[in-house]
Amino acid sequence: MLFGPVGVFFTEQRARASGEETRARVGLEDPAFVMRDRFLAGLGTALGIAPPSVQETCDTDDIKKLAQKLGSSGVVFDFRTIDWGVGAPPPTPFVAGGYGVFYMGRVRVIRLEEPKVVWQGLCFGGTSDDKRTTLAAFQDNDGALVKTELVAAAESCAKVLLHQMAKG
Repeated sequence: MLFGPVGVFFTEQRARASGEETRARVGLEDPAFVMRDRFLAGLGTALGIAPPSVQETCDTDDIKKLAQKLGSSGVVFDFRTIDWGVGAPPPTPFVAGGYGVFYMGRVRVIRLEEPKVVWQGLCFGGTSDDKRTTLAAFQDNDGALVKTELVAAAESCAKVLLHQMAKG
């Protein structure tokens, strides 16, 4: 019992190291920008809201630090990747075997005057069970399949987030 969490930690670290090597080799990018672009485009078409005209990258989740950097007035859409990668779910009677892409993202709407989060949405996207495949298939052709699946997962997340925002 004592060694269970330690074993999981070391296994996860090895998997992450291997993932970083693959990411660097095939040029994988964080899908947050795809999610952001699709979400902002959908603001106008789905909700009738004009997308923000200024886009900046910040390296903090702290809303007070965001307000210091971006100014003391206005509204900010804050996009963040929570987790992403390629993995295999634990075998269950409900999930087919094989590997798939997963992506989890978040959007916050922050009012800078207070500063305060006035809305937040979370999403999860990924490879459907019927499209799961081998790890080798994701590594073939310089990761073409994993890149395609990550874009699809991020686009799916953007749709989910727009739906969440529309419902309030």
